[in-house]
Order: sequence, then C-alpha cells, then structure tokens
Amino acid sequence: MQALKFKTAFIVSSICAVGFFLSSCSTRAETGSEPRHAQRAVDNYNKKHERFVKAAKEGNIDLLFIGDSITEYWLSDGKSVWDSEFAKWNAGNFGISGDTTYGVLARLNEELAGISPKVTVLMIGTNDLSHGDPPETIANNIGEIVKTIKKRLPSTKILVLGILPRGYAKDRVRRSIEKVNEITAKLDNGKDIKFLDIGNSFVDKAGDVPLEVMPDLLHLSAKGYKIWADCIRDYLTEWFD
Repeated sequence: MQALKFKTAFIVSSICAVGFFLSSCSTRAETGSEPRHAQRAVDNYNKKHERFVKAAKEGNIDLLFIGDSITEYWLSDGKSVWDSEFAKWNAGNFGISGDTTYGVLARLNEELAGISPKVTVLMIGTNDLSHGDPPETIANNIGEIVKTIKKRLPSTKILVLGILPRGYAKDRVRRSIEKVNEITAKLDNGKDIKFLDIGNSFVDKAGDVPLEVMPDLLHLSAKGYKIWADCIRDYLTEWFD
C-alpha cells in the first residue's frame, strides 16, 4: 500500500483530469495552491484504491470493471443502467477519475489480491492522450495491464474495450485514439482475451459525438451508458453462461 502512495496518479485539471505519478507532482506543485489541490487529489485517489483492496478481500465480485472516470461514473451517471444490466453478475467497479494506464499498473496488484472475477472489463487510456503520451506507449501499457490481470487472475476472461471517441471527428486526438485501438486490438487471442472497439456506436453520421451521449464530449450520459451496455451485453452473457 505504501509503495502506491508514492506512485499513484492524481487529478490536476478541473476540466479533463489527467493522471500522473505522485513523484512528478512534487516538481509541478511548488508554489501557490497547487500543492494543496494535488495532495487532496492524491488522498482521494488513495482512499478509492484502499476501498477497492477491501472490496477484493471481501470477494463476491464476478464481473469487474477497471478504468478511469468513464468507468467510475457508471455508479453515478449510469447507475440505473448499471443496476439493471450488471447487478445480476455481482459487478464491481474499480474505476478512478483521472486515472491513466500508469495509475492502473501501479494499483492493480493490490486490488486483485483475493478476488476471482469470472470476467474483467478494461477501458483505459484517454487521460494518457490528454497529457501527450504517444499511442504506442499507451497501447503497450494496456498490454502490460492485461498481462498483470492474467497473471493474478488466470481464469478470468478479459474484455478489452477500445478508447472511446471524444470531441469532434476533425479533432487530432481522434487519430491517436484510432492508433491506440489498432495496436491494442492485437491483444485479442480468440479465447479468453477479447478486444472490442465500440466507438462507432457513440458517433453520428459525421463522426461527431452527440451531446446527448457525451455532454462534455468526453464523459457519458445515461444514454451513453445504455449504449455501452448494449454493446457488451452479448459478450458478457456468453461468458457467464
């Protein structure tokens, strides 16, 4: 636990939170109110991590979601869909707002101790893009996350979801998202690791994300979470049968 507190990702933007390691925080936040804001974010991150560790030790999670705010907000903006779709599978949510592939890698080993989900759903990487990580690095980190999950949970089936589209079709970040997903798709082994790019279900004919699906062009509305559930329902049903 202590090691994570020196590596943990933290939230530094009020608009589009981005995860970094705490070691980088010490050099960024030396003046003004930044140290206090950063420390509060780190404390909040660690509390969530500790809660996940406790939940794993208690068991009773057959379907595990891992990710950032888009995953975490299943329990707020997508709560009604979450309850109707996943409660029957004893779903657990290990999403942390602002997290990155680095943050997930740092916290994952402790959070998977004592847990044995039948299926794990992973979506991560959009915050890495926000602070400029190249697609190749992000995809490599996602691969390392999948390796870690399989090492700790050899019997779990993993549904790796591509990074969702954000902003508008013309935005440069879309090209980076496509590249990450293209590389990550190679993780699919046709057996217990499945890659699924559900991005086309969230855009209109012009390739833009409707505001009723992503009000801030990043995070999902209840309608957006319903689309997500519709996209993965058949895969989960097959794996749980």
